Amino acid sequence: MISILKYLFLGCVCIPFCVYAASVCGDPKSTDIKNGNDCYVTGYVAGNYEKSISYSKKVLLKDANNVRANVFIAFSYMRMAQYKEAIPYFKRSIELGAQTYDVYALYGMTLEALGDSNGAIKWYKQTLIIAPNLSDVTGKLASLLAKNGDKNEAIELLEKYDAAQVQKGRTPKFQGQIMTIKEGGV
Repeated sequence: MISILKYLFLGCVCIPFCVYAASVCGDPKSTDIKNGNDCYVTGYVAGNYEKSISYSKKVLLKDANNVRANVFIAFSYMRMAQYKEAIPYFKRSIELGAQTYDVYALYGMTLEALGDSNGAIKWYKQTLIIAPNLSDVTGKLASLLAKNGDKNEAIELLEKYDAAQVQKGRTPKFQGQIMTIKEGGV
């Protein structure tokens, strides 16, 4: 049932939107902010991060406080592994009020990729405040905590996650990682 709804959504909403946005994005003279929004979304979703950045920057020329444009530039640079370029756009997005788990999680991943463990830990923790059931962020955070010598906090985090899973009738996910940390690994 969910997969049918997914395909109906993709066919009825995304395809017409992407066709419309692609036609607008093809017009290099288009500087309308609404069109720019369509273009950076379409570029990002299609994996054309350069296009997303280009159109998002056009939007920022008209509206420097456009949260979505800042977010899509940050996400695009991050996806292209241009982490240093992504940082100012993540910071600006957060300053402008982007308080979503994906912004926080991807900012954490960007900081981790740049070797800033403390910064990554901070933003992974912020992510889990908003979305405590994200297993990938939970695992990344626990690994960083263990590497930084906070093994007890890492184990506690993983055990708490697993206990919540068991309470929901699901299988614990982090037993192996907990055991590795307890045995002195990361």
